[in-house]
Amino acid sequence: MQPHKQNRKIMNIGFFFQRMNRWQNAIFFILILTPVIIGGCATLVEQQLIDKPLVTFEGMSLEAVSLSESTPVFRFQVTNPNPLVLKVRNIAYDLKINSKKFVRGVSDKSIRLRAAGSDMLGLSVPFNHMELLDATGASAHSSTVTYDLSGHIRIGPFAVPYQAKGELEIPNLPAITLKRVDVSKLAFNAASTGQFVLELENANSFPIQLNSLQYRISLNGNEHAGGIIRPVPILDKNSKTLLEIPLRITPSVSGWTMDHVLTAASLPYEFSGELRVSIPGANERVFYFQEEGKVPVEK
Repeated sequence: MQPHKQNRKIMNIGFFFQRMNRWQNAIFFILILTPVIIGGCATLVEQQLIDKPLVTFEGMSLEAVSLSESTPVFRFQVTNPNPLVLKVRNIAYDLKINSKKFVRGVSDKSIRLRAAGSDMLGLSVPFNHMELLDATGASAHSSTVTYDLSGHIRIGPFAVPYQAKGELEIPNLPAITLKRVDVSKLAFNAASTGQFVLELENANSFPIQLNSLQYRISLNGNEHAGGIIRPVPILDKNSKTLLEIPLRITPSVSGWTMDHVLTAASLPYEFSGELRVSIPGANERVFYFQEEGKVPVEK
């Protein structure tokens, strides 16, 4: 009988440890799940007791604009209808240009939104113009592109969605044009000097520093000017500048008649070259140009 009693004691001890392990596992899962359940319930209760803030898009302005970069700042009015302060955590954004994906990200914020009040919130999205042209296929000569900005603003326990659409101005390259040919000082009996008059235009709201201008000008199929101008005067914002380039003509030039020059109202021309523009933080950038047509003759 004793061996039988000993076996029973061993079985009772094993059963005891099995029950202990089950209780330990149960307590372990309770300890893990309790914060999650309490946190989830707290969020649900918080969302039910607090009204969702309102987000209204107010507009966009450009800051830090240059030929290479722009920083549009999108402004939102955020209204807190609750009698307690809420914290703005971040702004998630997805920016499309000309209906094509361009850039997305999250801008961290740490702003206390006052109770029963409204505040302005800004989102800065700096970008490089060359990257914009490459990503969206926009023309380098375009002055505007369309934007579509969407995302959400994290305010307290809420993710408040928003969307804004409009047009975004992008800087223009300096425009260079052959305005006229001044032949008022040409003479029939000797080599004479006239003037090519060039116009440089900066249509942007910031000045542009040109490092150099390389050019080649042909009239009636014959090259009559070529060289480089260095330095070039600074182009003030929203301004135009005239440059005069010597035009030297001799009666022996092939295909050229002095009588034709002095009597013609306009002449066919070809004008090409390159502009080297100083870019802050990027040394300089080269822009090529080429045009043809008819240029007025000033006598």
